[in-house]
Amino acid sequence: MINNGPNTTPVKIHSNSFEKRLITVCSTALKFCLVVFLLLSNQGTKAFDNTNGQKFSLASNNLLPSARSNSTWTSTATPDSRIEIKNDGLEFNAATHSRAHLQQTLDTDLCTLSARISQWASIYLVWDEQNWCAVGQISPTPFGRLFSTAVIGGQDNEVDHRGIDFGSSRLVRIKLGGNYVRFEFSNDNGKNWTELRTIERPKEFTGPPKLMAIGKYYENADKPFDLASYDIKSSSTERISGRVSNVIIEQTPEAESNLSEIQLQELRKPKIDPVTSILNESDEDPTYEKVVKFYPPMKAPREVVGVPAHPLDIGVDRLGRLDVSPWAAPVAWFETGDPITPLGRDGIPFKRRLMNGYLPIDTLKTSRDGIDYELTIFGWSENFSVEKPLIAYARMIAISSNGTPLPQKIALVSPTNTCHTWNLPQSKGRQTEFCVAFEYPNPGSAKAITTREFDSKLKEVSRFWEKRLALIHRFDVPDTRVMEAYRAWVAYSLLNADTVNGYIEPHDGAGFYEEMFGNSVSMHSMAMDMYGLHSYTASILNTQIHFQQSNGLYTQVCGLTDPGGFLVGLAKHYQMTGDKEWLLTVSPGIIKQCEWLMQQRERTSKDGLVRGLIKFRPYNDYSGEVYNYLGNMWCAKGLEEAAKVLEEIKIPGAGRYAAEAANYRQDILDSMQSAAFDHQGQTLLPFEPETRRLLKLERYKGGGYYGLTVSPALGIGLLAPDDKPTTWIVDALEKRGGLIAGVCEFEGGIDHAYTYGYLLNELKRGEVRKTLLGFWSMLAFGMTRDTYSPVEVTMIETGENHYTLPHLYSCTEQLHLLRQMLLREDGDVLCIGDGIPRAWLEPGNRVVVNAAPTEFGEVSYKIEPKKDGSMQIHILPPTRHMPKKIELRLRAPSQKIISSVKSNRKANLTYQGERITIENPTSPVDLHVQFKP
Repeated sequence: MINNGPNTTPVKIHSNSFEKRLITVCSTALKFCLVVFLLLSNQGTKAFDNTNGQKFSLASNNLLPSARSNSTWTSTATPDSRIEIKNDGLEFNAATHSRAHLQQTLDTDLCTLSARISQWASIYLVWDEQNWCAVGQISPTPFGRLFSTAVIGGQDNEVDHRGIDFGSSRLVRIKLGGNYVRFEFSNDNGKNWTELRTIERPKEFTGPPKLMAIGKYYENADKPFDLASYDIKSSSTERISGRVSNVIIEQTPEAESNLSEIQLQELRKPKIDPVTSILNESDEDPTYEKVVKFYPPMKAPREVVGVPAHPLDIGVDRLGRLDVSPWAAPVAWFETGDPITPLGRDGIPFKRRLMNGYLPIDTLKTSRDGIDYELTIFGWSENFSVEKPLIAYARMIAISSNGTPLPQKIALVSPTNTCHTWNLPQSKGRQTEFCVAFEYPNPGSAKAITTREFDSKLKEVSRFWEKRLALIHRFDVPDTRVMEAYRAWVAYSLLNADTVNGYIEPHDGAGFYEEMFGNSVSMHSMAMDMYGLHSYTASILNTQIHFQQSNGLYTQVCGLTDPGGFLVGLAKHYQMTGDKEWLLTVSPGIIKQCEWLMQQRERTSKDGLVRGLIKFRPYNDYSGEVYNYLGNMWCAKGLEEAAKVLEEIKIPGAGRYAAEAANYRQDILDSMQSAAFDHQGQTLLPFEPETRRLLKLERYKGGGYYGLTVSPALGIGLLAPDDKPTTWIVDALEKRGGLIAGVCEFEGGIDHAYTYGYLLNELKRGEVRKTLLGFWSMLAFGMTRDTYSPVEVTMIETGENHYTLPHLYSCTEQLHLLRQMLLREDGDVLCIGDGIPRAWLEPGNRVVVNAAPTEFGEVSYKIEPKKDGSMQIHILPPTRHMPKKIELRLRAPSQKIISSVKSNRKANLTYQGERITIENPTSPVDLHVQFKP
């Protein structure tokens, strides 16, 4: 970042025409076909003081003769900005809506402008003050994004593109063709260019651009090339910085001078998401096979192995390297072969699998130079204690597939070049094997071990994990992928948790989000209860209570979503277990949190748009206090659920909390009704009602942070599936670019985990196919396809992904969704089979639920389709708290509807369409169901 320099005087130029102003400002035309580099000069730093009319030559004496230019650049900066030319480029520091750029006359058509940029930098081609285009970087959120702009006739068409590492630099370019304009970027110094978007060249861009410019990002409203308003000073106190270097202007290749008519026709077609289009092709269910073919797998897989709740985890990255964090240097990796080289190579991905598909024992396979390699990695500690050192075990097997000589040596290498090298056992056969163990993360302690010792530890670790994960084996469905995935999600979740000072802390990621995210932890506790890990859940809730503040507030990292989620998690644990003794023990913490909310509500506005809403930090990525519906909805729901359970154990004041929750809910609904507004013929609901910040941030689209806020709100349970606010939210997501492949859009990619609320709402609405589309997209694009390690964000079209995997919140929401598809509570109704894919009910398959915890008690059922098309159903209803009724949905293949139902007893049941309703179920139910042809 550049320190803010002294105020300078802006260039003031007045002319009747834009062209005359350009002549006055930039007197020397660009000599085309020369390459202009902004790696300026040998004389150190130059500061642009913006003396009226002064010009600054950017020609450099240290460049090759063919790269020199006699053209001059002119500074255009407001008094509160500073531009500096250094040996390695241009730097600027300016207020957000001020000006800070260099410009130069161009007057040449069919050109390509490129530059290396970082932070808030951009490059521009300009025809006049109302017609220009740009590409660059912005960071309107805590994360950076690429953007492109085409201002045509004074109207802007700015598009935010994919997310980026805002701290690193990259090349961007504008390619001007005869009938198109293309915006591109490159992360590998121009070896490969990726298209951001291409637009048809508008008539307003006729003729050569008059200017090229480099510098800070501008919105159209900044009017950066309107020299008449040049001396307007920004009122913003926020400052941004950036840098530009390696500026090149060159001829657009003749072969790329125009798009063909066919290409233009493709360009004019509206962009269609091929995955979502599956819903329009037929009435059949989406399937994994239909979904997965449209986009590539993730490019940067990572798994973790080790011991549950151990403070350390062994990461296995995309190149088979062992790491403690995906953002730090790897701990160590293996090298072998002749010459000896790393086993993992960019561009040649390993085939990766967990043992039995879900145990955290990682096996990676690759082939090189006629040798097939298999690398197996796992973690162990004595008695699987979290207090004992974590030991990393690895085995490399090399097999000659065609008589190629086996490698002679293997090395364990670290970034500091600490290296252990061993001779590989040689035999007359086609295979050699080597095993090693070391105290993690110290590769210097590595020692070769026998195959016998490795196998012994492998069996011990696999038995331990099989026993641990047997506790959550609640579902049997006829889909191997799903069966492996849901158990792997639990395993990753247990590994993401760390024991700190005797408390189990679920962290959102191993080696990257090594802290507790309050609302995520609460959601995770609810998921663990759904799968029967009640003791583990109690320990998590105990950790949260430990971090509760003396004034009653619980919040960790997130914001106002934390106290509400905290109350819901505590209440749900009691509802899922019926443990009144436990509830009595934790009730003081519940009461203190309720009282904090009551006190905050007393201080809120008594009228107006935000009446009754608490102003607080909204969630993880924003620290400023705002009025935000998401957090307030969680808190209202928390009060509501807390009141219910406290009433059951006769806690005085429970009725007061219930009344406050009802008033709180009504205040939120009233505020939403007042805050909703019409935008281009559609009702939009801002989730920060005072400022509409999230909608403005996303340019009134339904994606990005707006989508990641409104979709989770639908999963809280405060809004009914068909409430007006619910409809406004769903319409925004579905009609304004909030979804890609049926899951939430973020930075041009997907952030699938946050889609759970939307998918649950669609399930409740009976839109099962939308729910299934999102579920299969999670499996296809939100995680590694063979090891089920989920990530936050995937650039779905390219397969590039964040390194934040395996991600706890993703594991949590995927577990929630699967359970709700098979079994869910809806008030006093138990719903069975709402989201079962039709293919799972083909003859010969079966769907089984084994003693699954619910708020009513444990539930079991079995659905067995028969060869004649009928189905046999056995249901063991809950006994702790009877539901008013059970609603069973049988999604038979070919959408067949029920024709008859036979019961083993005189059950009070009715049926219609695909649904069977059983009133007041008190004993086991057996049904034989026939379907119409």
